Amino acid sequence: MSSTLWSARWAGPSMIERGKAQEISVSIELSGSAAAVTSATFSLYQADGTILIDAIAASVVAGTVTGAIAAIDTAGKTLGKAWLVRFDVTIGGKVYTLYNDAVLALARIYAPIGQTDLVARHSDVAA
Repeated sequence: MSSTLWSARWAGPSMIERGKAQEISVSIELSGSAAAVTSATFSLYQADGTILIDAIAASVVAGTVTGAIAAIDTAGKTLGKAWLVRFDVTIGGKVYTLYNDAVLALARIYAPIGQTDLVARHSDVAA
């Protein structure tokens, strides 16, 4: 029996800002092509394993699945690591469960350097 190995393309651990409305997304692909996701749900687990958001409908656009977190969901929660993001996605009639580590933080950390900076310093990496 063959199994399809989909790639769940996370940008790293999910950084969740406490008390702020935000979205978490994952792109799903196979050999560089977007998955034809027909439905998806989003769940969020706290560090102690209790479920905070339980299988709410997630949006799907061209293989990217997005779950929404309301500001009230994380307001007053304890900051820290060991949170968990879960998406259950249906592709070709089969349900796949995707997990990603998450952190509840005061603020997101943004990269202090970007593509323009890297190319300016190392022109050989220009695409």
